Amino acid sequence: MSNKINIIDSEIVNKNIEKGNVLLGTTNDEYDPNFMTIGWGFTGTIWSGPVFIALVRPSRYSFKNLEKNPHFTINILNEKKNSRILEICGSKSFYSVNKIKKYNIDYNLTKNKIPFHPESIISFECKVIYKQLLEKSNFCTETKNKWYPKNDIHWQFYGKIVNRLL
Repeated sequence: MSNKINIIDSEIVNKNIEKGNVLLGTTNDEYDPNFMTIGWGFTGTIWSGPVFIALVRPSRYSFKNLEKNPHFTINILNEKKNSRILEICGSKSFYSVNKIKKYNIDYNLTKNKIPFHPESIISFECKVIYKQLLEKSNFCTETKNKWYPKNDIHWQFYGKIVNRLL
């Protein structure tokens, strides 16, 4: 497959992000796979190429993984068929439980040993090409108060789409 993500794929990804039907796949130092349900991010074109921008809080285990390994996957799941997986990956942290092992969540690995879900509608691998902390001082008061009352501000990980997996 190529690294191209077409306009229809982009629309599907962005609509499913809003619904929380997306898994971010990462791996730790021992190559233990991890999935985290995400609801913030988007596809687009930056620096003449397709990218996915994932927003991840520093408190999440996936953040730690992204800091050490620049590769990640984005996996769009069918909400009705995979609601259990989306719920587990959105409510359980690898800090407390290896959710893939405990709940027997299927996965395949990319050549970079990053997990992707084999039942994804769309799945692609990204490589971080830029990261940035959202600046607290740049938020309007309403947004800051609503989304960051505990000051756990997201980082943006700009991932160049390097491979369309499914």
